[in-house]
Amino acid sequence: EPIDVQVEAGAVHDDNVTRAKNGPDRRGDHSYALNVSKSMAQPLSANARVLMIGTLGGEKFRRFNGLSRLAATAEAEYQYRASSEFDEPTFGVFARLSAEGFESELRDGYRFSAGLSYRQPLTDRINLFAAVSHNRPHAGSRVFSTRDNSIRGNVDYAFGDNGILYLGAEYRKGDIVSTGRPSLENVTIADVLVQDDAYPGGQFFSYRFRGSTVLMTMGYNLALGPRDSIDFSWRHIRSTPGLRPGWLTTPRSYIANQLSAVYLMRF
Repeated sequence: EPIDVQVEAGAVHDDNVTRAKNGPDRRGDHSYALNVSKSMAQPLSANARVLMIGTLGGEKFRRFNGLSRLAATAEAEYQYRASSEFDEPTFGVFARLSAEGFESELRDGYRFSAGLSYRQPLTDRINLFAAVSHNRPHAGSRVFSTRDNSIRGNVDYAFGDNGILYLGAEYRKGDIVSTGRPSLENVTIADVLVQDDAYPGGQFFSYRFRGSTVLMTMGYNLALGPRDSIDFSWRHIRSTPGLRPGWLTTPRSYIANQLSAVYLMRF
C-alpha cells in the first residue's frame, strides 16, 4: 500500500539570483534541493475533504551559501466537488505556513499564504488549475518581510501514460527585493534597504520596493515507472518597479531565468 510520501531531489540554475538589472550586480548560481513530503486526505462528506501536506527540505547554493536554507512547511486545503461527474470542477480554500532557516540571518523567519483554488478537467488529457493567494513572509530584516497578492494558472497535457507537458503563468502585485551595490536608482525607488549578509565582501545591499512580477513556466514530466518520474522546466521571471524616476536610462525590468531538473519518487 502506498504511504503517500514523496521525495524530490533536483538541481536549478538561476542566471540572476540577485534580481539585478544588468552589469556586475547580476550574479548567477546553481542550487541543489531535497524535499520530503507526506500527504493525508480526510473525507468530510461525499463531496468534500481536507487535504493536509507536510514538507521538510533544504536547498544548497554553490557560490552564495548565504542563500542556502532549511524549511518546514504545513499546508491544509479544504476541497469541494459537487458531484463525481468527470467534468465537475473542484474548488478549494487553502492555507500554508513555512518556517525557514537561512545561512543569512536577515532572511530567517516564516511565511504565510492563503487563498482559493480551482481545478477543472477538460478532457482525459487536459487539466486546468487556477489560484489566487495572499503571501506574507516575515523575516529578520524588514527588507525580506514582504507581502504580495498573486493570481496563477496552469494547464497540463498528458501524452499517454508516460509524459505530461505543462504551461503556467503567474502575476504578483506587491513587494519586490533586488540586490546590488548602492546606486542612486535603488535608493530612489526603495522603501527600505539593508546591507546583505548573503554575499561576501559586504558590498551588496538589498532593496525592497513596490511593483509587479510576471512568471512564465514551461516544463515536461517524464514517467520512469509507476511511482517515479523526472521533471524538466524553464521559468522566466520579469519584475517591474512601480516607481521609475524620469532620468533613468537603464532597462525598466529585472529579468531572471531558471532551468531545473528534478527527480520525483512516491512511496
